[in-house]
Amino acid sequence: MSKEFIPVLRFSVCSDLHIGGPDYFGKEKLRKLFHICGKIVVEAPVYKRMDAYIFDGDSTNDGTKEQYNAFWTEVVHAGVLDRTYNIVAKNHDNWEFGNSCVKTGLAYSRQIFGKDTDFHVVLNGFHFIGISTCDEDGVYYSEKQLQWLDGCLQEAVAQNPERPVFVFQHEHVKNTVYGSFEEDGWGMDFFTDVLRKYPQVVHFSGHSHYPLNDPRSVVQKDFTAVGTGAMSYAEFTVDGERKIHPDNHLLMAQGWIVEADVQGNLLLRGMDYYSETELCRIELPAPMSKAAFTRTNDKLEAKAEAPVFPEDAAVSVQTVGDKWKVAFSTAIGSPENPVFLYRINVCNDQGQILWQTSLLHPYWYRSVKRQMSVMIPSQNGPCVIQIEAENAFGRKSRTIQAEVIGHETA
Repeated sequence: MSKEFIPVLRFSVCSDLHIGGPDYFGKEKLRKLFHICGKIVVEAPVYKRMDAYIFDGDSTNDGTKEQYNAFWTEVVHAGVLDRTYNIVAKNHDNWEFGNSCVKTGLAYSRQIFGKDTDFHVVLNGFHFIGISTCDEDGVYYSEKQLQWLDGCLQEAVAQNPERPVFVFQHEHVKNTVYGSFEEDGWGMDFFTDVLRKYPQVVHFSGHSHYPLNDPRSVVQKDFTAVGTGAMSYAEFTVDGERKIHPDNHLLMAQGWIVEADVQGNLLLRGMDYYSETELCRIELPAPMSKAAFTRTNDKLEAKAEAPVFPEDAAVSVQTVGDKWKVAFSTAIGSPENPVFLYRINVCNDQGQILWQTSLLHPYWYRSVKRQMSVMIPSQNGPCVIQIEAENAFGRKSRTIQAEVIGHETA
């Protein structure tokens, strides 16, 4: 991408705000989003505008009119009405009084926002297509929507086949980004056959709450798939186990700020709005064609260097009742390939593993920790505690370790 990148379009996209949900700080996080976006616009050297705010589903937690009005109030206070498009997808936005997937959410959204829940608009020459759940049952999508999407994409590509076309849908397309695979449980394939015909598509999706700054969250195959993280809480799959919610997962407040230049080159800035920090930057060069894709799985894996422990990295062990508190130095990754987790093995003096676990690295919420700690059950006899850092593609660091004799670190 040229160093002379000059935006002609800028928009914010996030999902899973869950306003009205328990302990998710939804209103506070939404205010921070508007504040940071406004600050970025003011400080931008050239293009001083935010053209759209896209909310990609689960803006509310229960789909009640009260929660929609709470969301609307924050939008009004932010003064961005002319640039806001909200999307109601299946799931929480169509809940009401504990009943999942009823139709009231669609009606509330149209009434309060005064906008269609499916939309196709053109902003600064770029096409934006949003798809919500269908009116027929308030749960899934319809054949009519499938045909409508295909028609919208045909129109967009006919106008400019080299520019990206932005598509917004709450659920991930199955087998694309982290969170969309069978073991994760958050992907769906209703639109797959249409989308794969258009490499120009940049598809934004949420639903899983998997972090956007995981390198697997922006992937190109038949089209570009982008996970939006979540504004409410974090979730993970580790070693096939899904629905893992680590400490501090309620502090997640992630979203993208996307910029495009006149050629269609894209700059994606992964934001943490709660701490007002930028987590990562991803460049997606034009034209949007399979031959030009830079984030295919094989290319991502090829450049995914293993994490590195500092030369002075150390492990310490302290006995606390019938447990060991194991503290260790954090490994170093990069914004493009952060440390994903640590594998912790407790071995006897014969090298046999007596106990093992994994610990997620807090890469998803702007951590600058220099030390991690974990409580593990103490073992009998001399032991060695071994720790490896691992990135999202399974590349491992060197091992750091501590010998334990009885209840003391050797």
